[in-house]
Amino acid sequence: MGVNLKLKAARVGRGMKQKDMCKLLGLKGESSYSLRENGKRAFSQIEIEMIATSFNLTGDQIKDIFFSPQLTINSNLNILQEEAAI
Repeated sequence: MGVNLKLKAARVGRGMKQKDMCKLLGLKGESSYSLRENGKRAFSQIEIEMIATSFNLTGDQIKDIFFSPQLTINSNLNILQEEAAI
């Protein structure tokens, strides 16, 4: 399940519509939120914190919804490669 689908599932599971998320995040229009939920625009750290607080998410849930495990793996590999080069 992609990041956008996990967030949508969390939102729908709480009975919220995109317009409710716009109000929560202080966004002007549903299209602004839709771009974020569909992965075409990144959520800011503040927006992630607002959603996490509102949804009462754990740290693991936040990572699962907003951060790609592959990105973490790639970041770790880059660090390992950089350390090996020293």
